[in-house]
Amino acid sequence: MRKLRPEEGWAQACIQTTLADCVVEPHDDGTMPGMYDLKIVYPGGPAGAVEVTTAVDDERLELWQEVHKRALIRQQPGLIGGWLVRILHSARARDLDKQLGRLLRELELDGRPGVRGIKGSTDPLEALAFSLGIIEAVQSPTDRKGSIYVVPPEASREPVGGYAPLTSDPLAIWLGEWTSEPIRADNISKLLNAGIAERHLFIVVRSITTVPFAVTDLLISLGAPLPTVPPALPAGISDVWVMSSWDTGDGFRWSSEIGWARFTKVPPPCP
Repeated sequence: MRKLRPEEGWAQACIQTTLADCVVEPHDDGTMPGMYDLKIVYPGGPAGAVEVTTAVDDERLELWQEVHKRALIRQQPGLIGGWLVRILHSARARDLDKQLGRLLRELELDGRPGVRGIKGSTDPLEALAFSLGIIEAVQSPTDRKGSIYVVPPEASREPVGGYAPLTSDPLAIWLGEWTSEPIRADNISKLLNAGIAERHLFIVVRSITTVPFAVTDLLISLGAPLPTVPPALPAGISDVWVMSSWDTGDGFRWSSEIGWARFTKVPPPCP
């Protein structure tokens, strides 16, 4: 049996916890091409096919790996935390390692929930943020004291940070757009060819992603509201699950039968 990829094992654990009366088992054993990843076995009923995928920006992984190596995604003593720090590609991990903690501590001491890096600013903290290659640092509530999350910029040119949607409808809209992109055709075809009516797409939104900030903010926030509209999924997809790879936030799922619901993000299984 092929070993599950980390995101597949995590999806399996989350679905198993949510659908406690079912058994979620690996399906793709590598013996045939085009096999879906997981199978939901219902007691005395039909099965469900699950395909697991990630929303990740491969072109930005190199900078993230350097940031991660220097432990810039971490909990830092002396901070209240909950800081999401978006950086330019030109940012130097070494400089962030030395000065980011000081910048965030000074922001917290001043009672400032955010800062943008602005060239030539007379505000010393805005100027420091610019010198470190920081686009924006935004603080939000967290149950992880001292937490800092450093992420590269999005590919899009839209402004980042500072926008807290009143509903989670941006999540539903994004799911419809993202799942319909041609690059997802392989995932969708595996489900459509499964010969099973119940077809689930499980999406893990990674920290390095082109997902709009309004969507990632919903996924990492505690108690974000449920969307009020259904996602426009490709024909034949009956269920979608989505969660971020951050420690915070809820998972969201939509079913053609029950509509929107939350699910608990269980800790990822140990490798």
